[in-house]
Amino acid sequence: MRRKGGKDDPLGAVTEWATYNAASVAQFRNMIARAQARPPVGAAMLAQIASQARNLLER
Repeated sequence: MRRKGGKDDPLGAVTEWATYNAASVAQFRNMIARAQARPPVGAAMLAQIASQARNLLER
């Protein structure tokens, strides 16, 4: 979801994106919280977090 006005109003573009993807952002934050609650974080969990971050940012 890209806006032409994103360069003119980057804060507005980010706010709109965050609102549109609120459920996905919450799910990602929950995954991060689970990882932080169980140190040490293994390589598989880091790979999963990186994958989810990429997927979230591609939206």
